[in-house]
Amino acid sequence: MAAVVKEYGGAVLAAVGGVVFLGTLGQFLLSRQGLIMQMIEVWGNGGC
Repeated sequence: MAAVVKEYGGAVLAAVGGVVFLGTLGQFLLSRQGLIMQMIEVWGNGGC
């Protein structure tokens, strides 16, 4: 079991880290244009 965690733990952390990084970067870029607030409104109203 420990071997499985050791082998795949890094991949999981890398995937989560990548998602968080891209999400933060995307939020930063979108918020500069005020688009993130519009997108949050759309998501809040049930998506596209």
